[in-house]
Amino acid sequence: MSNVISNGLSTLGTLYLWMFPLWGAKRDIYPYFKTAPKLEDFDEEFNSRVLKIFDEFLKKNNVDPNLKVYQKWTGHHMAAFTSLKEKRIMVLPNLLDIDEAAFTHSFKHEISHVKDNDSIKTSLLCSIFSISSMFFLRHYYGFSFISTAIFQKILKEVFKKALHSCIERKADNFAIKNSTQDEIKGGIRFIHAAKEVSDNAPLPFLNYVLGTHQTPSSRKAALEATLNSEYVPSSEELAPLIELLKRNQENVLVERIQEEAGGDQNHLEKS
Repeated sequence: MSNVISNGLSTLGTLYLWMFPLWGAKRDIYPYFKTAPKLEDFDEEFNSRVLKIFDEFLKKNNVDPNLKVYQKWTGHHMAAFTSLKEKRIMVLPNLLDIDEAAFTHSFKHEISHVKDNDSIKTSLLCSIFSISSMFFLRHYYGFSFISTAIFQKILKEVFKKALHSCIERKADNFAIKNSTQDEIKGGIRFIHAAKEVSDNAPLPFLNYVLGTHQTPSSRKAALEATLNSEYVPSSEELAPLIELLKRNQENVLVERIQEEAGGDQNHLEKS
């Protein structure tokens, strides 16, 4: 009788362990097979303006001409999303008008993500690693139920951070390689402004923005190494960028607070 109970618990434990990586793979991969919902603040005129500026560059790098560019407060300074049906880049509102060189360098970084389908690639690789690590820990090395759950979670997070770091470094190198000296200086200005804002940012926001990206100092060093002469942005050059990034921080924090408040309200209504 005890053997039956033991075997039953072992089977349930194994099913429970496998449920998480399989469900996680479905959750991470499924969105890339459906059309992303259209954002309400999509500006067709701005989208056309940006695509016209980068027309030759997009053609040169075989980027989908149907790329969509959104102006949106994202928390990140820019963000890219690719699916099998759509490719989009989110940019900070007004950045193009405030500092075109900074916008151009950052946009080329995001184009690297779009060109290489990094969103899809990351989700697929993380899902494969999650499932394979579960198999090896549980069935090859014979880890216990609890040990497998703990180590699989740790290994997955380490792998995800390492993968994201490699992808971000590759995108940085692509942007640097394809930027002019003025655009490199724009990138340096943007990093100086971002560091100024992040040094005074609430910790949750700082973690949210810098979670998987290279630190500002390492990015700045990579950019400065490509310049023909030393460049230190003036306070006048940085002021509008700092103001913009502060607005980004404030808007995202307000949005997150509203989301949490909405979640608490829904919980109370269900209770």
